[in-house]
Order: sequence, then structure tokens, then C-alpha cells
Amino acid sequence: MKTITNFTIDEENYESQLAASRYNPGLEVTFRDKRGAHTVPISAGYSDQITVYREKELTIVLSTNKGLCYAGVELFLHGKGTGELFLQTDYDIESVLGKNGLDKSSLWIAKTMANHIF
Repeated sequence: MKTITNFTIDEENYESQLAASRYNPGLEVTFRDKRGAHTVPISAGYSDQITVYREKELTIVLSTNKGLCYAGVELFLHGKGTGELFLQTDYDIESVLGKNGLDKSSLWIAKTMANHIF
């Protein structure tokens, strides 16, 4: 798995916000893969640490927030969502990531969470 640094995070546009019936705009990540550029909505919050990885043709977006004690991973294949996992409680985090799971490296967290999806 390799870290992707050429990505951007932006607010979704107003039309997307209305279509999703959201009062506040969500976030979108834009990244490139072998099939071109993709902009997709993500479930991350504004104060999350967001990292993006690539494993073969799969793009993995990890969002973590130690202050609010959660982690989420979303998987994309050529811009199409293929799976996601969200861990919020201490029990969830410990059962998937182990004790002090959010203190481990972002790469390790992303790999571990992605493996739980498949």
C-alpha cells in the first residue's frame, strides 16, 4: 500500500448538498488513478485527519479523529465506492484495531480496517 499525496479535499457544491438533503456541505476528495480523475463524497468531518492510500487499483481514504475517538475508511475502485467501515466506540476500535488502536500509524490503521471490509 502506498501513500497518495496528490489529492484535494473540498466542500461539496450546493447542488450536491441539496440533492443529499444536507443542511451543511459535506466533503469531497479528488484523486487520480489509471482511469483518470475522480471526485467523490466522503464521510469525513472538517476536523478529521484525512490520508489517502492506493493498493493496486483500490483507493483507500482514511479519516481519523482522536479527539472524538473515531476512525473511518472508505474504499473506491475507479471512483466508485466499494466498501466502508466506521469505528466509533472504544469497543469497536479495540476489537478491530486493538488496544490504543488510534495511536498506531495511519497506514497500519488503513490496512487493518480495509482488510475487515473484504
